Formats: sequence, C-alpha cells, structure tokens
Amino acid sequence: MKKMERHYEEIAKRHGTTLECVRRDIRSALAAAARNQDPEARSGWECIPHSGAQPTPGEVIAYCSAEVVRRLNEPEAVDEPEAADKP
Repeated sequence: MKKMERHYEEIAKRHGTTLECVRRDIRSALAAAARNQDPEARSGWECIPHSGAQPTPGEVIAYCSAEVVRRLNEPEAVDEPEAADKP
C-alpha cells in the first residue's frame, strides 16, 4: 500500500468517514484551489511541480510538506525597529 493511502486511511479513521470520502474531499479542495483567480493564489499554485496538466494530490502534499520543512529550517529574519520605535 502506498504511503499516501495509509495517511488517507488514518485521516478517514480519525474523522469517522471513508477512504473514498477523504480522496473526494481532497480532489474537490484542489480543484477549487486551481480555479482561484487571485494573482497571489495563482502564483503559489503555479509553483507546484507536477507531471500532468494539474498537480495530483500527492504532488501538492509533497510540495507543501517540503515547503513547511524548508521554511522551518530558514534562519529567522531579524526585524529592524521602525523609525517611530526609535528614541
């Protein structure tokens, strides 16, 4: 069984639903995201590497997971105090 399928089964179990409902809901959420015409949303969506016309759920999850890890490992930027905050 694929790793993603095990995750989907765990999600279904936790939420008292079926594996097919989890798959359907994920596909539906991704389809809605793909239709979003907001320029910032489009820019983010177009960054996701994919092999077909649209990213698969697995491709989206892999990309988002890698982005979370990358951002967690970035050194934090030190904010400079605003001019109004200076004595």
